[in-house]
Amino acid sequence: MRGSINRLLWVLLVCVVGQAAGSVLIEFELNDQFKNIHRDDDWRGDVVLLIGSDQKGSKFDAVWEKAIRDSMTGLVDMESLRIVHVADVRGVPFFLKGVVRRRFPGGNASPIILDWQGRFATAYGFAKDKANILVFDRQARLQHQIAVEGINSQRLDETVNLLVTVLRQAAKNSVPTLVPNPGSSIVTQEHLPGVYSDALRALGLP
Repeated sequence: MRGSINRLLWVLLVCVVGQAAGSVLIEFELNDQFKNIHRDDDWRGDVVLLIGSDQKGSKFDAVWEKAIRDSMTGLVDMESLRIVHVADVRGVPFFLKGVVRRRFPGGNASPIILDWQGRFATAYGFAKDKANILVFDRQARLQHQIAVEGINSQRLDETVNLLVTVLRQAAKNSVPTLVPNPGSSIVTQEHLPGVYSDALRALGLP
């Protein structure tokens, strides 16, 4: 009997992990601390690094963002990377939302999406008291997810390597193909592969 229960639990665990790995970006429309609206459509076509946490986990957010940025410097062009912060603030009474909002950084600080209903945390199973790091590709597919506290070199390397791969693939797919008009003298990849290869190298692609 105990063996059957253990096998059942294992099957359920595998199903849950598999479902998370195949997830896509949820539909949403949420405000940040500046009351600016953010929608899922705004992220379409971008590679997204999402860092989400509750109050206790938020102390790890900036540490991990800096570590990821520093580790990626010189490896790939990060201009096409959208870094997003999501605060899991579910459970806050409506009459305290204004007070909580004002506690977030203002001025020129980066926007933090305030998820009052915990939509992201629920959809992707955010771990409590940790920084939850997710990577979405240009097709809004979830490619990577970890829950972390202090810097872990193995987890950092995994995240950076995945991001570099996804960003390079996105850059490769965005390289336009030149199609000459009849009678024109436009040089294409087919006519002169070296020109195309130089363009890829200029984009940081192998």
